[in-house]
Amino acid sequence: MSIQRYKARQYIANHYQDDNQNGCQDVLLELAKSEFNSVQLLHQRELKEVLSWWKNIGLAQDLNFVRDQPLKWWDLSCIEVLPNYMKICYNALYKITNEIADITLKEYGWNPINTLSKSWAKLFNAFLQEVKWFASGQVPNKDDYLRNAVISSGVFIVIVHLFFLMGNGLTKENVEQIEKDPSFIYHTGAILRLWDDLGSAKDENQNGFDGSYMELYMKEHPQCSAKEAHDHVILMISRAWETLNKESFSQTSFPQPLVRASLNLARMVRVMYSYDDDHHLPMLDDHVFSLLHHSL
Repeated sequence: MSIQRYKARQYIANHYQDDNQNGCQDVLLELAKSEFNSVQLLHQRELKEVLSWWKNIGLAQDLNFVRDQPLKWWDLSCIEVLPNYMKICYNALYKITNEIADITLKEYGWNPINTLSKSWAKLFNAFLQEVKWFASGQVPNKDDYLRNAVISSGVFIVIVHLFFLMGNGLTKENVEQIEKDPSFIYHTGAILRLWDDLGSAKDENQNGFDGSYMELYMKEHPQCSAKEAHDHVILMISRAWETLNKESFSQTSFPQPLVRASLNLARMVRVMYSYDDDHHLPMLDDHVFSLLHHSL
């Protein structure tokens, strides 16, 4: 599902209401409608497979989700030191990640398990840092918060897995570079985290630190109003977009399909995190239902 398909659906629906159609346009609209409905059926089948996979893993039944321990190994023999709920989680993660590594090795001749395990460790360590801040009541400065929050957003782990599954540009240089969170991944994560912070932080009524970049910015600039802080975050998002757009048109050792995938993820952020006054996500609901449930 993508912004392009969402816009295409709106375009097709609007033109069906246009009485000034000629024969050629009618044929093209019928073809577009047929293509949209075919892809919608494909997405529905994919969703069923994902739901079946999730149910079979059993995590929803067996695990209360927590984010309080880092991953520092990739060896099943080490899990005996973990509490039971972490054993369940680790076993599932170990199995899924090794399956992805096997697919990449068979398809492209490259075993990514070392990079994938490092990436998961990086993500969990970011979660652990957030837990430490939360538990201690320690408030980080805004820059430390954002550096960590970009990682905990999950963008990095998604793009790393996508890099190997796409199979383009699998060189030693690129593998080493992607482990260092290259610019196009960092700025996509920054866009997601900052946009989410604008809408969700004030609704998270918890003790200890679980705030947002905007909250921290106001703490460091006490003379700043909420509107000024909001405008500052919007400016940061705009600057991140400028950098990301430059990356998408620049020569890079990473394959363009991967950079475009990161760009498309950033495009989806506003859909995913446009909260209304009740902290619901009407734009996301409309996007999902129109693409998955409402045929043309």
